Amino acid sequence: MSEPASVAPVAAVLPAQGVPGPRAMPTGPVGPGPETTVAGARGGSGRLAHGGLRQLVIEHLTAHPGAFTATRIGRVIDRPSGAIANALVTLTKQGRAEQVTERPRTYRAVLPDRAA
Repeated sequence: MSEPASVAPVAAVLPAQGVPGPRAMPTGPVGPGPETTVAGARGGSGRLAHGGLRQLVIEHLTAHPGAFTATRIGRVIDRPSGAIANALVTLTKQGRAEQVTERPRTYRAVLPDRAA
């Protein structure tokens, strides 16, 4: 079987359609860029240092009395609620936060006067 006469080779069609060719990769140093932030930095979409999210969560809980869900905290500090939920579990194991209700899971800071 032969190809129909209307089918042109791919190399002949792509340049005419304005499809860009291969791009050169940047050759600079590779490492953290300006989006890297230090632990405890507020909001934004940059990466936090190790333990930075837990620090943001505990700061929020201590600054605002009451119980909060991971989703509500996430909206305030502009971070994903799943990561905040994980941080809250860790903070609870460390004794820095306590789970107040099961459904929905709400947490509050353990203040020195509430510590057991």
